[in-house]
Amino acid sequence: MKRNLFNAILIIFPVVFFLICDFVLGIITIPKYHNQFRTKHFYYHHGLMPNKASVATWNDHLYPVYTNSLGFRDSRRKRIDRIPDHRRILFLGDSHTEGVGVIYPRTFTGLLQSFYDSLHVEILNGSAVSYSPKIYYLKSRWIIEKMGLRTDELVVCLDLSDLQNELVYEDYNPSDPGLMTRLLYACAGFLRNHSFAFHQIRQMTIRKETKRFLERAKIFDSYRGKNAPGADALEMYAGFFTGFRDDVLLSDPKFHGVGEWMYDTVYKVLAQKGISLGMENMEKLSALCRDNNIALTLSVHPWLEQIQRKDTSDWYVETWRAFAGKNKLGFINLYPAFINPSASSIYGQDPFLPSDNHWSEYGHRIVANEFIRNFQNKLRNQESEIMLTGP
Repeated sequence: MKRNLFNAILIIFPVVFFLICDFVLGIITIPKYHNQFRTKHFYYHHGLMPNKASVATWNDHLYPVYTNSLGFRDSRRKRIDRIPDHRRILFLGDSHTEGVGVIYPRTFTGLLQSFYDSLHVEILNGSAVSYSPKIYYLKSRWIIEKMGLRTDELVVCLDLSDLQNELVYEDYNPSDPGLMTRLLYACAGFLRNHSFAFHQIRQMTIRKETKRFLERAKIFDSYRGKNAPGADALEMYAGFFTGFRDDVLLSDPKFHGVGEWMYDTVYKVLAQKGISLGMENMEKLSALCRDNNIALTLSVHPWLEQIQRKDTSDWYVETWRAFAGKNKLGFINLYPAFINPSASSIYGQDPFLPSDNHWSEYGHRIVANEFIRNFQNKLRNQESEIMLTGP
């Protein structure tokens, strides 16, 4: 008996000693990385961790980020009821809708929440960088069917990056693992911020993956010394391409200039494939919303390239407008708000972040005002329909 106890101590003591040293070293040496609120997801690819207070970086600009209990960006950490007793509107989009570079209360969803607070309408923002129709469908299915979240309306914010992202995610297959795998995901999230050994192994893996990505995507060689993306952003961007196997495309600078695909005869073919894939996924999302009695609205916003061309209704807009009409969905075109006339020329303010394609605080105000106007118009139309048809 004593010998067995002695053998057990010989085994347990080194393990406990290692763990203590590992976590102490972790506290001392692991730096506070930015973007620690971002995480991979086994079903909808990636997203934000719930109940986080962190710091994000975008083009060397630091800003605070909070997430709520659902893992959605919010004004602070707070619990969100899955079944509300009030009207709820959920937004899904990519980095524009997430609001990179801007504190949440001054993003358009934050501004909408302030505007609708007195009307007891809740605004939720389930967006994250590099989302596209496939991820919108997968995330919506997860939060509606698995998490039991209820919403009255879903607004999906589309833009030209979806063309590329749909190609990148084409071969991505979601998984619905058991409890053990989910616990392992949660455990990995804890260890990466506290375990010295885990942190070192993870950093070596990330550096290796990023180096391989840079070797494949040679476009970034030309960025050095100019507006080169920061290390955090580059690692994040590289992570989205781990499943993309076409090295010829990945190394072509035009492949990363997705805003100009529509105007290039070769890349127009890729643009058409990207939007076809997107429509297949939006068909699935539309059916999911119908089955759950959720009103679905599509919104399309321009990039700088489209604003400079002053085309308020290009091929991308009209393709999605036709799709929305065919499927009886709401549709909002944000192109005119930025083009007719140029927003920056009126008030002398730039709607975009410096040397960036993402909205500044002023740009978010433009978008918020457009959504408020469209929502009010829709409400008036619904009231008129009720008056015309009668009880």
